[in-house]
Amino acid sequence: MSTQPNLFDDANRGSARRADPETAKAAAKSIDATDLEQTVLNALRIIGARGATTEELASDLNLPLVTISPRLAPLVRKNLVKDSGRRGTNASGRKAILWVIA
Repeated sequence: MSTQPNLFDDANRGSARRADPETAKAAAKSIDATDLEQTVLNALRIIGARGATTEELASDLNLPLVTISPRLAPLVRKNLVKDSGRRGTNASGRKAILWVIA
């Protein structure tokens, strides 16, 4: 039996900042970050080496950008996702990180 912890054990729920209003804290607790992070990982695995911007991920997954965007930093900290070093263009014409599986 493996004693290695699940990569998502420390992130079962979303988080809010100390100064956030109670409604934001309640909303953060209602989000299952584990499922959302896994969803983002699965999408990036399917997309492959080309990578995707956060905006593209949100569009592909039919989820709001504000739901997807906060999932990238924890995945980077867990060494599951990384900045490809390349940039795509988002809808506003600005350059955006192309995220890939680490």
